[in-house]
This record gives sequence, C-alpha cells and structure tokens, in this order.
Amino acid sequence: MKMFLPLLVMLVLFSSSTCKQNQTTSNQAASEPVDILNKTWYLESVTLAGKSEHIFPATLVVGEQKITGKGGCNNFFGKYELIGDKITLSKIGATRMYCQDASKFETKYLRALESVTSYTQKENRLVLTWDGGKLVFSSSPKETAADETKGTIHDIKWQLKSITMRGVARDVHRTKTGITLLVERDKVSGSGGCNNYFGQLRMEGNRFIVSDIGATEMYCDDSSKQEMTYLRLLEKVTTFRLAGDQLILSFPDGTLTFGQK
Repeated sequence: MKMFLPLLVMLVLFSSSTCKQNQTTSNQAASEPVDILNKTWYLESVTLAGKSEHIFPATLVVGEQKITGKGGCNNFFGKYELIGDKITLSKIGATRMYCQDASKFETKYLRALESVTSYTQKENRLVLTWDGGKLVFSSSPKETAADETKGTIHDIKWQLKSITMRGVARDVHRTKTGITLLVERDKVSGSGGCNNYFGQLRMEGNRFIVSDIGATEMYCDDSSKQEMTYLRLLEKVTTFRLAGDQLILSFPDGTLTFGQK
C-alpha cells in the first residue's frame, strides 16, 4: 500500500502535465490560423522558367471554400485544397471578355495558378510556387511615392514630348495637331498626329492599362508611321507617375513623356 500511493501520485502528476502540454499545443494551433484566407492578394510578379514576365493588374482571393479574383481582364473562380504548406488550385473558370494584350497575360496567369503546388506566407507577402515558376502577391496594391500620383491626370489635354525606348530618346516629329492624350475616368482619347483615337482605361493605384484602341483611318504620309508606333506603345503601358507638370507613362523598356498642352 505504501508503494502504491507514491506511484498513484506520479501518475496523477504525469497526466496533469500531459493535459497541460496538449492544451498548450492546441491553443498554439488555434492562435496560428492560416493567414492567407479571405484577403485580396495583389499580384506583384510572375516568374516562368526563370524568366520574369510582364504583368497586368491581377488579384487572388482564397475564400473558405473557393478562390476568386481578377485575371487582368476577366473575373475568375475555382476550387482549391489546402493541406499544411501544400495548395492546389483547380477547375478554374472565368468570364469571357476580350482585352487584347491583357488576355494573353491572363491565359498565362490562370495556367500558372493551376500549376501551383505549395505556398509560403510571411507578413504581407504570399508566394505560390511550383516546379518551374512562382507567383508573388502583396496584401496591398503596389505602393508609390506620394508625390508621384498626387494631383490629377484627368480632363487635361496632354501632349507627347518624348519617347524613350531601351534608354534611347526618340524625337517626336511635329504634326499639325501633335500627339495628344486625354484621360477620363475609364477611357482615353486624343490625336495620334494624324487620326483621332480612343480606348478603354483601367487604373488602380499607379497602374495604367489601355486596351481596345480604335482610330479613324485617314492616311498622313509624314506621320502615319509615328502614329502607329505611339498607339502600339500606349497599349503596352503598365504604370504612370507625375513629375512636376509632366505625365510619364512607363512600359517595359521605355516611357512616354507628356507635358500639358
């Protein structure tokens, strides 16, 4: 009996200690939920086969039971499975609006999402990876310096001053009307130096995406080639910033710089 009592006490103490450990582990698990759910994640970069891809504004929301987001042109939706640091996205569908350059990017983006096998998340960054690529997201839109987007670019007739490509400035040949740009809430318009043009505009933060550009069809021997170059570059623009009284539109490897007319 004397030997049994100490043994019983040890069992009680051990049981109590085990319960506390289990409770602590349980509390820790409860206090560390998956932090990627129910947030809008903003795409920052796409890497495919070691090469960084040109991107359009795109998002991802991982909900309780499904994924949704914007692919750069259309809204998309799909299913996912999340186990530990493994995640798979499947059965992705989307609306069917066509947005020229943005549509090509969107196809790559949605295919990349379906290739994802794992994720890491730290503070405001979410990284989705697979064998051969990765997608990097931020929990907030890309930040820009306060003075770069301060003021308005809307309802001002901007005139093209210079074109820079791969670090080389190109002369803008003067025409009767000049090359102009008018930015409205969801559209752009202006003169290409010969014809009047118009297009759709999407802005988010410092993002500046022009699509579906159309124009009149007058031929001007001295300016038509420059006009075609300008309109082609305008559809490649991804961001804008203000520098004094200048509007600078940036695209991969170059800029379009405008002054107020």
